[in-house]
Amino acid sequence: MPADTAENGTNKLMVSVHYYDPWSLCGDDMAGAKYTADDKAHTVSEFEKMKSNFVDKGYGVIVGEMAVCNPRQNDTVSWLKDSVEIMTERGCQPVLWENGNYFEREACVMKYKNVAELYNSLTGAKGKIDDGMEDAVEPENAAEIKSVSDDMQPVWSWTGRWKKNEGNNICLDGSVVTAGDISKFVETASVTDESKLVFNNWGYQAFLKFDWASLKKPCIKMTFESETKASVGDVHFGACKEADKSAKGEEVYSYNDWGGKAIVLSDKLLTLLRADRPWLSLTFGNGPVATGIYVYDLGE
Repeated sequence: MPADTAENGTNKLMVSVHYYDPWSLCGDDMAGAKYTADDKAHTVSEFEKMKSNFVDKGYGVIVGEMAVCNPRQNDTVSWLKDSVEIMTERGCQPVLWENGNYFEREACVMKYKNVAELYNSLTGAKGKIDDGMEDAVEPENAAEIKSVSDDMQPVWSWTGRWKKNEGNNICLDGSVVTAGDISKFVETASVTDESKLVFNNWGYQAFLKFDWASLKKPCIKMTFESETKASVGDVHFGACKEADKSAKGEEVYSYNDWGGKAIVLSDKLLTLLRADRPWLSLTFGNGPVATGIYVYDLGE
């Protein structure tokens, strides 16, 4: 640690750390992991170190990021409750990493009822809780995975190169961008109807808008330059009122299940899309280069 020369050596200095242990539960692309007593004991051990090495010596400690990045898991609330309490009891200030997974920014409300209740109880706040809010638990309705023959015609398609931003702002040519510019992340070769597709300006997501009521059994197929789980990661779907806005009804599907195949949109997600959230958000857990997005209608 450097010295605070204006005061007593420590008063004006802080330490910032991030915390995502265990990664099998907390990681960007994770789903279905269990939070155990050993995991909790590990968190206690880690923050005892922060307390003895920094807090007890007069340094402020901010946990600038901490979260279960995919909150749609059964143990999310337990992890959040234990982690916040363990950190604050040892003089550390936790900050939830919120990149659209926990908070619906346009409505200014938490997305999940059990998380909202937890934060109210931890902070003494009186944040809005709607009876219609879902809990942050693993989705019950798994998507149907289908093989689509090469001779079947999609109702809509996009082809080209989309370098999905993995959070490092590395674009198609391998350089690092410092301002949002979709041309750095997307090169379009062909598109059936460009009005149905919007990319996030930083390359994080694609958004598709259709008359979903006219599609009886819509499904999505995607292709990539490197067709591996390590490259692609899992796929994330959600429903938005507008492109590049907060999503609801997020669903995450393992690449091991859908790689090379098409994902039939679940009834739950279709209900949102056919109501007042017509934009389907689509992204991946890692940073692949997508070469095609295809929409089929498997309904008779």
